[in-house]
Amino acid sequence: REMLVAEIEKRLPAWEKKTHLKCNGWQTKIMQNKWGSCNPAGKLWFNLHLAHTPIRCLDYVILHELLHLKVRHHNKDYIALLDKYMPFWQEVRKELNDFVLMPMK
Repeated sequence: REMLVAEIEKRLPAWEKKTHLKCNGWQTKIMQNKWGSCNPAGKLWFNLHLAHTPIRCLDYVILHELLHLKVRHHNKDYIALLDKYMPFWQEVRKELNDFVLMPMK
């Protein structure tokens, strides 16, 4: 958990600066079927399982959730933003989705 938190603390501000989007806080928790989430109040949640994935996967999830602050749904505007900030996002998403979310003890 500590390593994941340290990486998020380092990487999230860089993505906020790059996208000009700012979240209203974030936390980590165990999620059984999602890598991250963004609530309407602008708080981001990151799955603790991300600690077992490559950094590029963490970057993708951070970007993915940040962009939901601007566009709530996965529509063409949202996809255009992903393409703009991470042109190779589809490769990373595939890599991320190849990881199996398993219960943590």
